[in-house]
Amino acid sequence: MLEAMIVVKILGRARNSFQKLKNNSIIKKTLLTTCLGMGVAIGSVYADSFNDSFVEVYHVYVDQKHVGTVENKEDVETFIKNKEKQAESEYENINLVPEQDISYISEVVFTPKNETESVQNKLDNALTFNASAVKLQLNNEVIGYVSNLDDANKAIGNVVNKYLPEGLGKDIEFLKMEDNEITKSSFFKHLPSDVQQTAVSENESEKEKITLNDGSVVLDAGLTESIDFTQVGVDPRKILSVTQLEKLLERGTRGKKVHTIQESEVLGKVAMNYDLSIDELLELNPELDENSIVQVGQEVYVEDEKPYIDVSYTVEKEVEESIDFKTVTKNSDSLYKGQREVDQQGKKGKKKVKYKVTTKNNEVISKEKVSEEVIEEPKDKVVLKGTKVIPSRGTGQFSWPAIGGTITSYMGFRWGRQHKGIDIAGVSNRTIKAADNGVIVSAGWHSTFGRRVVINHNNGYKTLYAHLSSINVSVGQTVKKGQKIGVMGSTGRSTGVHLHFEVFKNGRNVNPMDFY
Repeated sequence: MLEAMIVVKILGRARNSFQKLKNNSIIKKTLLTTCLGMGVAIGSVYADSFNDSFVEVYHVYVDQKHVGTVENKEDVETFIKNKEKQAESEYENINLVPEQDISYISEVVFTPKNETESVQNKLDNALTFNASAVKLQLNNEVIGYVSNLDDANKAIGNVVNKYLPEGLGKDIEFLKMEDNEITKSSFFKHLPSDVQQTAVSENESEKEKITLNDGSVVLDAGLTESIDFTQVGVDPRKILSVTQLEKLLERGTRGKKVHTIQESEVLGKVAMNYDLSIDELLELNPELDENSIVQVGQEVYVEDEKPYIDVSYTVEKEVEESIDFKTVTKNSDSLYKGQREVDQQGKKGKKKVKYKVTTKNNEVISKEKVSEEVIEEPKDKVVLKGTKVIPSRGTGQFSWPAIGGTITSYMGFRWGRQHKGIDIAGVSNRTIKAADNGVIVSAGWHSTFGRRVVINHNNGYKTLYAHLSSINVSVGQTVKKGQKIGVMGSTGRSTGVHLHFEVFKNGRNVNPMDFY
């Protein structure tokens, strides 16, 4: 091959001479023969020396545009590296790469053409550098850039761990590089491979389940699949730190959501809570106007921030719950009508309930009961209800209407007028009791007596109780002897806390002391 190239070059030089001698065919033939002979001779004799004269050079291209030729490609690459380091010195922990595509084409030539200095000058003017970055993108909208996968994983991990039970999302590699492409961990769909055996059959070992500190068994966990990740070059000034990306992922974007009207809420308050004007709220709810009255439980559309990452997980948890006891009422003829008495105190039971609970961004979105087991039955509360009829006719024998005490004023002439009863005071318990069976014929306020109760004993007798602080009976009610009808007080025209007690027989005042 080398010999052929030499012959061609000699023939080329000889052709110029032939032009001058083209009219002399004999000379032409002679020269041609001589040249061919010389070519063969030169090819065989000087092949090795000519071979040593060839040099490999490199044509340098920037974005497919030729900028020059160099003998040493390393000189160009070193120059680019130095420019790269110089650019990186302006940024911390960011790897830069040339924005332009640098390529080389090699060629073997006799006479090398070295334009290294010119090439470097052109590169100096042409080269710009981008940061090697990971781009996060949601529905064709760029969320942001970080310098490497480690930063992306840290930011995502910090967000995820705020929404997952402790230990479930820790140290998970969410993104990794495979065949020069970023791939997502299986956690973006389900659990990572080392914890995918959480949903096991009854025959599988309990050790294969992931059990949290509270005893819950993790069935599933996942992240949103809508975020795409790609390796790109970008302006270094657009690179986010781990903290910045974390906050961005949490803050997310504003989107339409449903709000349920709570008690005392009006449209203006709803708009204010979501940082909306009333016009913006009405635009989201065209069926409403500013005078619309909303009801508790009504749903309206609002606009609120939605995080870019939705983190959900499902657990199966077993809890112990109480079982309320029932209250059973039984009739009792040993108690009077209106009387009630607890015969047996109720006691709550216990049960184990298994729930399947799904949580999204720290909010429980579903809770399904799987099974329950009663471990202790509840004990009914039994209340006795009196059926015994209280006789409305008195016995004719009066009991003391107070609990102890002394008489401070007797029936008779007092302060220039007749005192028609007795006054009882100095008691330790202010309960006032019915002196005998009867029916309440008066229970209320009197201008002189204050709070007053009158009982008709339906045997010709009536009793009157005055100056009470409170009344415990009502008109028409049948009471039995000794039953509480009120509390001693000092209402009406009274000089202090006491009971004014009167007895009537056939409508005429009689001395209460005749009965004690």
